[in-house]
Amino acid sequence: MMQMKNHLKLFPLLVAGLLAGCSVDEEADGIDASQDEIRLTVSNDWQYGNITRAATVYDHANFPSSFWVKAFVKGTWTEYIDALVINETSNGWVFDGFQKYYWPMAEELNFFAYMPANTDNSVVPSSAVSCTQADGPKFTVTLPATSGGQDGKDEWIYAYEQGKSKAANASGVDLNFKHPLSTFVFRLSKLHEGMTIKNITVKNVKTSGTFTHSASSQWSNQGNATDFVATVNSKFELPASEFPKEIGGPYFGIPQTFAGGKQTVIVSYDDNGFDDTMEAEVDVPEWKSGTRYLYDLTINTYLKVNVVTININPWKKYEW
Repeated sequence: MMQMKNHLKLFPLLVAGLLAGCSVDEEADGIDASQDEIRLTVSNDWQYGNITRAATVYDHANFPSSFWVKAFVKGTWTEYIDALVINETSNGWVFDGFQKYYWPMAEELNFFAYMPANTDNSVVPSSAVSCTQADGPKFTVTLPATSGGQDGKDEWIYAYEQGKSKAANASGVDLNFKHPLSTFVFRLSKLHEGMTIKNITVKNVKTSGTFTHSASSQWSNQGNATDFVATVNSKFELPASEFPKEIGGPYFGIPQTFAGGKQTVIVSYDDNGFDDTMEAEVDVPEWKSGTRYLYDLTINTYLKVNVVTININPWKKYEW
């Protein structure tokens, strides 16, 4: 897979003030605006594999067609750019209504953005998200504990750039989108020919929590542990050359630590008419934000699971 390195320029740009259409000579809540337009860029130096039937994750070909942005005056927390959507068009990225904003003469701004702009199908709905001067971006979420509950869902990523001034950002404010959740994938490396994998269960996973950007420990209030169950129900009669094969995911997980640094993985299967389960204990101390965990399954007379950790925050090209 080829790594893509480019930057998406956002055109046209924003106008200072809270009211759409205010001129450069107007003031927003007593703040003098300059004649320097605010420019934003989005770093697009990441790729992330898209596996059919599972949750939606982003690469360049699968990039959201819009995102949402807001800006506050640092210190007073006055809204300076009020909840605008930026859309992708054939002419580049443009703001709804082709609005423009200009830098304040002296004040610094904090920018908060997230994608996708429409969170109706996202694992983190906009109604759960806030942004305050004390906490920065914050949300509480409960993730589905089944593959069926997560399939087709969009991920949620955000950018938070603080203390940006006209003098230091003449060439543009780079929005560095971060990924607060973990993701995990199941891959099959070897099994008996004709075996049907029915379910894969990861025991004792916490599926809810609160994310606070500015906290020393960003994730808190994780709920009670439950079992995550991925339904596969697929029979595998592939030639050896077609293994390894991804069979489930990516799925979203709450960053957390695991008791004793261990997880238990159970595979339920039908081996040519014989139903059974296999269980393996796996060394997984924790799930981290912006990290993908690849659960590589080998099934012979016993189950072996090897977990590969892939750092994807910020999103970079990964190798399976």
